[in-house]
Amino acid sequence: MSIKRLVTILCLLLFVSSCSKNVRKQKELDQQLSPVKEHLETATMVLEQDLLEAKLIDIPLPFGLEPIECFTCIDNKNNKVIIGYYAKFDSQQELKMFYKKEMECLGWQERNCFEGKELLLIFDRPGKMCIVSIRPEKNEKVELVLFVGQQDMI
Repeated sequence: MSIKRLVTILCLLLFVSSCSKNVRKQKELDQQLSPVKEHLETATMVLEQDLLEAKLIDIPLPFGLEPIECFTCIDNKNNKVIIGYYAKFDSQQELKMFYKKEMECLGWQERNCFEGKELLLIFDRPGKMCIVSIRPEKNEKVELVLFVGQQDMI
């Protein structure tokens, strides 16, 4: 074998061995950072939930709700929130009475009510509007969707 060929093979071997060391180091680093990544993801979810709760501080929520992920939307730019829940109630009327009473206690005025298969309650207060949608679901559940935002944005 020529010297050039030996040098080339030696360089390739050194390169391959250094690559495998880098791969091992990267795997070790990933394992060390895994708990940190999980913590950051959890903290982000908690911050999003805190933000959502802060935006809904003046909206009553009945006890025992189950969030519906596909109905959760926070639009910080336009200061709007859309959030959905599943709730167990005997009837739409029970939930309707809850919102009429509790919203009034928190300073909201009922502007309109539409009743059909879906029940819509529209409330407002200075600069803010809330639409409560109550929809019947299977298994004695009710789907509750809240639309909250500035009056001129909804």
